[in-house]
Amino acid sequence: MKRIPLISGILWVLMLVLIGVGSLTPVDNLPKEPSLISDKMQHFAGYLILTLFACFASNHKNTWLVLVIVSIGFGVAIEFIQPVTGRHFEIADMVANISGSAFAVLVSEIFKKTSYGILLLK
Repeated sequence: MKRIPLISGILWVLMLVLIGVGSLTPVDNLPKEPSLISDKMQHFAGYLILTLFACFASNHKNTWLVLVIVSIGFGVAIEFIQPVTGRHFEIADMVANISGSAFAVLVSEIFKKTSYGILLLK
């Protein structure tokens, strides 16, 4: 399925944009309603999805590994940039971002080794 890497690559870029906009929007411009999901779970889930797209964006290990590293680097860089937009730098957010990315790599590697994953990604 040659479309899976293309679609995953496009979705990876869209997730980068969504996470970037969501993470750099000044606090005053965010909705005031409380979220049902904790902030750290949102970070974990966002980077889990972002990195899953990275893992499936190429069948070549070197390419998807670069995308995974960029995903993790993006999560770290965003935290350093946030104070410029009036948001707060939080190491716990970075840990949640990296944890989500690491879990995505684990899940994708397990999936790629299953018979369904092998057939789907041929």
